[in-house]
Amino acid sequence: IATIFLDNDLRVRSFTPAATEIFHLLESDTGRPIDHLGSRVSYPQLSDDVRKVLSKLGTAEREVKSRDGAYYIARVHPYRSVDNFIAGAVLTFLDVTNTVKAEAALRESESRLRLLLSELQHRVRNTLSLVKSITARTANSSRTVDDMAVLLGGRLDAFARVQAAVTRNPD
Repeated sequence: IATIFLDNDLRVRSFTPAATEIFHLLESDTGRPIDHLGSRVSYPQLSDDVRKVLSKLGTAEREVKSRDGAYYIARVHPYRSVDNFIAGAVLTFLDVTNTVKAEAALRESESRLRLLLSELQHRVRNTLSLVKSITARTANSSRTVDDMAVLLGGRLDAFARVQAAVTRNPD
C-alpha cells in the first residue's frame, strides 16, 4: 500500500516505495510540501482533505484515478506522535483497479443478461400465442376430443421441428 506521512504543515516526512508509483517522490523530497510534488493521480482536494482531517481529527476517503487508468482508494488519517499529540497525517492509496474493472464487467454482464431475459420473455410470449392459436384452430376443425388430440399433437410436433430447424440455423 502506498503510504505517505505528512507533518502538520503538509510536508512529506516519509513514504513507502509504493508511493513513488503515485507521486513523483525521491528521498530528497522529504520536507517538501505535498502540493509541490507532481502526482500521477487526479486528487485536487488532497490538501483540503488533509487540513480537514488535521483540524477535525476525522478521516477522509475518496476514489481517485491515475492518468494511466488505475483506480485507488485514497484515505487520510491523523497520526499521533509518541508524546500523544497530532503529528500530522497519513495518506494511503490502495489500488482497487481490478475491483473497479470487475464491477464494470459485472454491470455490463448484468445489463446483457437483462436484455437476453427480455428477449427470451418476448419469444416465449410469441410462442405461447402461437400455441394458443394452433389449439383454437385445431379445436374448430376437430369433430371429437380424440380427433383434436391427434391433430393438435401433430401440429405441435411440426411446430417443434420448425423451431429446432430455426434454432440450428437462425439465418
